[in-house]
Amino acid sequence: MNRTPTDLHALGVDRIYADHDGSARRERANLFTDGLRPGDAIVLMARGDLGVSKEIGRFEAMVTNARASIVVVEPEAKVAKPTGPKPTFTPTPEQRQRVTDAWQSPWTRREALAQIETIMCRPITAAVLNKHIGPRTPKPIK
Repeated sequence: MNRTPTDLHALGVDRIYADHDGSARRERANLFTDGLRPGDAIVLMARGDLGVSKEIGRFEAMVTNARASIVVVEPEAKVAKPTGPKPTFTPTPEQRQRVTDAWQSPWTRREALAQIETIMCRPITAAVLNKHIGPRTPKPIK
């Protein structure tokens, strides 16, 4: 079963017939022999929950013949991940000074990155800091 009983109870379902691995779809057969009444609605989270391939059409016909209906409840749409380039490093002058001080401090790299994340309110990678502020330990002058 792809859905949990909690998902289904949240939809106001009073009886659940769920096939499980190794059940040979006995629950679906029980639905027709002793459970489905005229006027009942079979509530599904997705049409694919009916079965696979030709099973779906056959099952829909059986439900129609029993004078019941099938209701497919679409889950809430997932929020799309933002696309495009990652946010650029654009600190305010005060943030830039605090980030520079933290990056060039004697703290360990991990401690400095954690402090910078607090200052910028989001993680900033060492590569970004090296590009915009410079390396933690400048190369010696020859």
